[in-house]
Amino acid sequence: MGATGVEGPAGPVGPSGPAGAQGPAGPQGPAGPSGTQTLFGTSTLLGGTGSSGPTCTLGSVMLSAAIVYPSQYLPADGRALSIGGNSALYQVMGTTYGGDGVNNFRLPDLRPMAPINTQYVVCVNGIFP
Repeated sequence: MGATGVEGPAGPVGPSGPAGAQGPAGPQGPAGPSGTQTLFGTSTLLGGTGSSGPTCTLGSVMLSAAIVYPSQYLPADGRALSIGGNSALYQVMGTTYGGDGVNNFRLPDLRPMAPINTQYVVCVNGIFP
């Protein structure tokens, strides 16, 4: 304040100073979600092959709550299938879900995405689309 008790106008802002030293690392945060592995819970459904059902389209996926699925389906559990024994299905799926593309290919593994006590199954013996 000046001698008269009245404050004068503020001066211009000066240049920024140099950056200071980096501080210590903070505490680690909580663990995030583990992805879709437990999004819908865990499944205790262990189905088996049942009788023949209606004709399906190769590669189509169906969600089932039954413990037995039609014989033209296999569980979508990532299993490897031979190309020689499943050439039409290989033409539909290729190596999208794995496999070497010479001797085998894989079905998708949809177990983590299935709601509790259900399973996804893939048509492996049906109509070529």
